[in-house]
Amino acid sequence: MAQKWTKDADAVLDYTIDWGSTGDWLGSDTISSSTWTADSGITIDSSTNTTTTTTVWLSGGTAGATYTVTNRIVTVAGRTEDRDLQILILGAVGYCTREDVKNYLPGRNFSEEDTVGRTVVTEADVMFFISTIADEIDALLYRLAFTVPVVLADSPYAYSILGRSNAVGAAALAEEAWSTVKGDISDRAKRLRTQYENMLSAIGSHDINLRDASGGPVLPASLADSGSMDTTSAGATREMFFTRDMEF
Repeated sequence: MAQKWTKDADAVLDYTIDWGSTGDWLGSDTISSSTWTADSGITIDSSTNTTTTTTVWLSGGTAGATYTVTNRIVTVAGRTEDRDLQILILGAVGYCTREDVKNYLPGRNFSEEDTVGRTVVTEADVMFFISTIADEIDALLYRLAFTVPVVLADSPYAYSILGRSNAVGAAALAEEAWSTVKGDISDRAKRLRTQYENMLSAIGSHDINLRDASGGPVLPASLADSGSMDTTSAGATREMFFTRDMEF
């Protein structure tokens, strides 16, 4: 299983694989040589190794892209093995933050391990989930003729709605991952999934009016007045929108 990490496009960071602690794979053996290869678009600046660990320094990458970086070692005993790192480049990954997602997952421990010592859901996993859900949201907006991605500075109302949708959808994926390890889908996972799907349905049917998002349809004030979107129209405040229309 590939280790998942994140970096900013402008960052230059080191990533280490501890072969001695990876299921005690090395045993009494030691590393003789180490080589690294990477997908096009991310740069390997340098690499080092000890008798039990390997380290690579990476730079570059395009925001939103995921790159696979592979380490191959040869041991003193003659064994050859590969390990992969998946590097997600942060940037305009989605409409929410990791903390937004965690707000929907009270009690979850992001260091929790499964029965074989693997972290169930890592911080990097959450970023992957945010990116995955953001892609789904953008695909829907594109079909509705909106300009994607929606930008906070140009569309604060729409961005806040998409941010909540992104956070709920990513939380659903995270909770489903935890549930899968335990052998069932928890009630919270089902509830988050339903809430996310209802949000997308409401956006797709224009029950939620993303009126200030570039390129999309502008619905009449009468719909805004019904509480479908916060505007300056009477009876359609942001507070009413979130408490009345988003409590699925």
